[in-house]
Amino acid sequence: MKRVSLEELAEDKVLPYNLYDSNNSKLFAAGEVLTPGKMLQLKNIPEIYTDDATSTHATASQQKGMANNDMDQDSEGNAPKVIIDDFDEDFSLRDTNFSIETIDITRFKGPVNKKAKIDSEVQLRLKAFHAYILNSLAFKKSSYINQMYINMKEKIMFDVLLDLSNFNFFSELRLLGSYNKCHSINVAILSGFLAMKMGLRESTVSDVILGGLVHDIGKTKLPKSLFEQATLTDRENKIIQTHAKIGHKVLKEDFEFPENIAKIALEHHEHNNGSGYPYGKSGDFIAIESRIINVCNYFDNLVSNKTNQKVVNCHEACKIMLEMGSNRFSTDALYTFIHMLSYNDTYSLEDMTV
Repeated sequence: MKRVSLEELAEDKVLPYNLYDSNNSKLFAAGEVLTPGKMLQLKNIPEIYTDDATSTHATASQQKGMANNDMDQDSEGNAPKVIIDDFDEDFSLRDTNFSIETIDITRFKGPVNKKAKIDSEVQLRLKAFHAYILNSLAFKKSSYINQMYINMKEKIMFDVLLDLSNFNFFSELRLLGSYNKCHSINVAILSGFLAMKMGLRESTVSDVILGGLVHDIGKTKLPKSLFEQATLTDRENKIIQTHAKIGHKVLKEDFEFPENIAKIALEHHEHNNGSGYPYGKSGDFIAIESRIINVCNYFDNLVSNKTNQKVVNCHEACKIMLEMGSNRFSTDALYTFIHMLSYNDTYSLEDMTV
């Protein structure tokens, strides 16, 4: 292994070799584009290494091909399957650090939002990679969860939210398909948009997007049957509410996310008037990132028909949230959200689905 500096890496827009940390864990594969987000990640790693000089004679394109072939097989030479709906017990997973750019989306089938101003390939790539992460969690293959979520965050920042003027309606920002696969992505996209519209600094926007992706991670530790029932008892509701504390613990202890990210999982069900859970926090005692996620989480639940108030389009969802007002939501976050795009968004789900 050969140690390499950030200055040397900055000279390459595309990696000509694999990168590793001091524990020999692969950070990025040859052929990946070195985005500003990736460089920021690398700044936090004390020592970075490349392959041995004898193994770097292949061209970047050849190495990228080898990385893709490596990603497409498990330890027994079988290609990993990306599931479409619920977890597949036969899912074959190799605990490796491939990226959202190299995952094979041809194995992932799902609806594309034809009204979205998000490229259809990007829509499928986000959903397929998220499905892979959820399967990693289900099979307790967690070594690279932190980096995979950061990889998704970068994709949203640079390939979805780079030009806010591109969007006019909420429906143009949504991914469609299984709630389990799309909800967290939708919340992350909406929350990043909202954080930008509120004028927050770039690092906070980045944290909000990442927090949106992981805000419900505590639910992966609860029985799946709880989320398949039409009605729940008080006891079952209280069990589901534990996902906030569980998520905070998982993000901090298992995946080593910083406290401000873990706190989003803890606080995203706290209400502005103190009526939420788990601690009944109110107003400015709730972190700004959590207040943003709270608004966007409820909106996506409404338009996904996961609440008792059924809606047929985004316009109806916004109307309901305005009626709930500052009792439920942070005033700044709510009213910026309502006005950041056209209020007259009446596309139905049928209009959006290809």
